Amino acid sequence: MDLSDTTQQAEFRSRARAFILEHAPWNAESVIRKLRFAGKPFDKDADWIALCAAWQRSKQAHGWACLVWPQEYGGQGLSPVENVIFQEEEGIFSELNGPFMISQGFIAPTLMSFASDAQRRMFLPEIARGDVIWCQMFSEPAAGSDLAGVRTRAEKVEGGWKLYGQKVWTSGAHYAQWGMALVRTDPGVVKHKGLSMMFMCMDDPNLKVRPIAELSGHSHFNEVFLDGVFVPDEQVLGAVNDGWRVALTTLMNERMSIGASTPLGFEEIFELALRKDDSGQAPIESEALRLKLADWYAKDCGIRYGTQRMLTAIARGGQPGPEGAVAKLVGASTTQEIAACGLELLGNRALVQSDEDDDIYRFQWMFYFGALHRLEGGTDEILRNTLAERVLGLPPDVRLDKGPFKDVPTAPQQR
Repeated sequence: MDLSDTTQQAEFRSRARAFILEHAPWNAESVIRKLRFAGKPFDKDADWIALCAAWQRSKQAHGWACLVWPQEYGGQGLSPVENVIFQEEEGIFSELNGPFMISQGFIAPTLMSFASDAQRRMFLPEIARGDVIWCQMFSEPAAGSDLAGVRTRAEKVEGGWKLYGQKVWTSGAHYAQWGMALVRTDPGVVKHKGLSMMFMCMDDPNLKVRPIAELSGHSHFNEVFLDGVFVPDEQVLGAVNDGWRVALTTLMNERMSIGASTPLGFEEIFELALRKDDSGQAPIESEALRLKLADWYAKDCGIRYGTQRMLTAIARGGQPGPEGAVAKLVGASTTQEIAACGLELLGNRALVQSDEDDDIYRFQWMFYFGALHRLEGGTDEILRNTLAERVLGLPPDVRLDKGPFKDVPTAPQQR
């Protein structure tokens, strides 16, 4: 794999750079840098979303949004290679993709594969413009790592379905206009076979969203309660009871997007390691720290080049595969390690939360983010199982829940 630009790619990079230099919101650069690692420099989500939407609309208006999408859906029909080139040039301004990552990276590929042509033409262009935000309702209080164990049920009624249940850890549900949910439509078959994927408007009066307060004091995740939410038949994605196949499409794109787009924090820790203290000593003079930096740099490069390999395969007609779990698995734990090291180097300064001290803000948010990043898109344990079974070909775990889902116990049996 040759990572150097061809003549055409170099010309594309030059045009991308010129667009960004002219149109990016440089006046907000210092605030945008605080968005790294899910930072929250805004008091209101609406202010953050407004800034992000303005950049998305500018990219769309000038032909730089959703580059790999078909043109009829608001994209440019380009290859993943051009998309990577643009992201490299976009740099810090790629943080403005935050509120649209789920819509464009997870939801849109699923709609392209399973929605009707009319639905694709209705929803995808407005997603590309940043006019609407979608959320993804998968995890539940008793079904997170074991996604196929969801218990939110869909009851058939005239013209559609009514949904009853609870979702949790739903990112962005408190500001999303649309949501996609995996629900159980047939409890009488094995758990992977009785699921369906549906989408709904988030302003349904029978749908309630409750934000979850996090360690940082902000809310990124939510609980979502569905108490008779009506979903028309035409808003089922794929066939009824074939939702697991639809969910796998979403999950593969989710893990690739999360693993490929999330910074590890190496630039931040390396800059801090080079900084001299009052005595003229720099942390990088420590051999132990240099060994850690070398290890983190190797992981950073490995993830970057592994992503390039995946994108090359996709450009040749392939699909995101289970190897995308590597970037997510390695990257999330590495971010946590780097954050802990940064806070240790800051010493007593890091004991107090501060939005004014850039060093403290950066590494504290990195620490908060590292914890949630190891949960979103699949826990470390689930990703290891995925890699073991689907990449290394190891035998799967012994399963005791292969019968009808309605017979699977929800708690240990009492003697």
